[in-house]
Amino acid sequence: MTDVPMTQPLPSLATIPTNRPFWREPALIFAALSGLAFVALGLRAVAIPLTTSGGFGLPALGGTDALWVQVYGSRTMLLGVIAIALAAFGNIPALALMFGVGAALPFFDMALIVGQSGPGPILFRHAAYVVWLGLGALWLWRLHRQRSRAA
Repeated sequence: MTDVPMTQPLPSLATIPTNRPFWREPALIFAALSGLAFVALGLRAVAIPLTTSGGFGLPALGGTDALWVQVYGSRTMLLGVIAIALAAFGNIPALALMFGVGAALPFFDMALIVGQSGPGPILFRHAAYVVWLGLGALWLWRLHRQRSRAA
């Protein structure tokens, strides 16, 4: 068996052409879909706070206990709408920054849960949000750098 020499190296992400429109970039589609997911999570928290609070990790008992869940839901919806808007306008650096900074929010949520009810399996869901947002931020920063070099 003889090895066939490659005439051209395989393209790396840095050499893939960036001439496609920004709205067809997989990273921006991921960001917009993530924004939609956060809007859905927020709407659920505002609409049915008592049910949602158990999934968050701090079950509400009723009455004014549900208010903090609705505030959490409003925050989550707002962040989702901002992510969708930034993706729609193709503002990749702002979106990457938002995802990177937003990855800190689940840490604060986990601290609240541990402080109130101790560690438990629900923390894995919040850790998944950290990974989701962190990897999204890295993907978006990479896309920004790639498009900056091509310009």
